[in-house]
Amino acid sequence: MEGFRLNVLCITESGSDVLVHWRMTGRHTGTLVGIAATGRPIDVEGIDHFVLQDGKVASNTVIFDQLKLARQLGFMPPDASHLENAAKTAFNLKTRVRTAITRRSA
Repeated sequence: MEGFRLNVLCITESGSDVLVHWRMTGRHTGTLVGIAATGRPIDVEGIDHFVLQDGKVASNTVIFDQLKLARQLGFMPPDASHLENAAKTAFNLKTRVRTAITRRSA
């Protein structure tokens, strides 16, 4: 990522738990999570939850808005766009058909 920045917004701890709230920015210029470079800007916030044992990281859980990142990369359509609404309509139709078939089989 060109211009990659990872800014720590807040760190807090309680016992063996450490939470880090961060903001990642940059330009998508290389393959990221399997998606070829788009040149689009990225701006995503997230949280890492570290569990420490004996002074070492025992586990790390990362939480961030993956849908927001997918939209920024152009992998998913913009919120409330015609394309997103069409995808929701198709998904809901599939769900209704599946439900109707399941009810008939019962």
